[in-house]
Amino acid sequence: MDVFLTSYPKSGNTWVRFLFANLLFPNEKVDFVSLERLIPDIYKNTGEELKLNYPINVFKSHNSFTPEYGNVVYIVRNPLSVCVSLYYHARKYRLFDNSLPFEAFVGKFLNGEVFPAFQSWQDNVMSWIDNVKKVDKFLLLKYEDIHDDPVANLQKICAFCGLNQSEENIRSAIEKSSFERMREMEQKNFFDAKIFKAKAGSVLSRKEMYFVRSGQKDEYRDVFNEELKQLVYKKFDRAIRFLQYEYAFK
Repeated sequence: MDVFLTSYPKSGNTWVRFLFANLLFPNEKVDFVSLERLIPDIYKNTGEELKLNYPINVFKSHNSFTPEYGNVVYIVRNPLSVCVSLYYHARKYRLFDNSLPFEAFVGKFLNGEVFPAFQSWQDNVMSWIDNVKKVDKFLLLKYEDIHDDPVANLQKICAFCGLNQSEENIRSAIEKSSFERMREMEQKNFFDAKIFKAKAGSVLSRKEMYFVRSGQKDEYRDVFNEELKQLVYKKFDRAIRFLQYEYAFK
């Protein structure tokens, strides 16, 4: 069974990759290096590296709707939090000049200019929601729900994949995938893991800035003013209303 773990960037995909990997491979040491072998990123691995032969093969993707993806676990996150996380990600990976103010970055985020290949947040999200019946199986999970109740949401993933896992095994996977552990592994794996290379080359991202930043559910609260929030709502209102994220804009 092939499963595509898909999301717009900075929506919690890496955390869920760790949760998935620690669940599927409980006897493996899962870190940022081994993660590419266990649950490969389709953008950072070659064709041979993507030929998996596990009982359940999981691939990380940020693509918008792709009909070839038969089984999809799609992670969504409040666009305000995505924007904040993406701003620091863009600085870490030198996607824009470090002097770019947050207010200007919001405009780029709204217009899908940060990662044009993945469209804007709303276009990416709705491309899947509008075409959910065109794939074999589809599971939509909210980052905020996983944050609040990781056990229940990992159980949903297990049911989706036909995995019979005890609650003890699920809790163990959650503990191994804590943000504290992921941060420690980031520092240990910085020079070896593909995920920390800037773009497709060998240039390293900025080590002084964490890839695993805070993991907070509502980190936008101290960053967005009301004017910027309303710009986001006006641009992305369809997806915001569908996913019931209106609370963040009141």
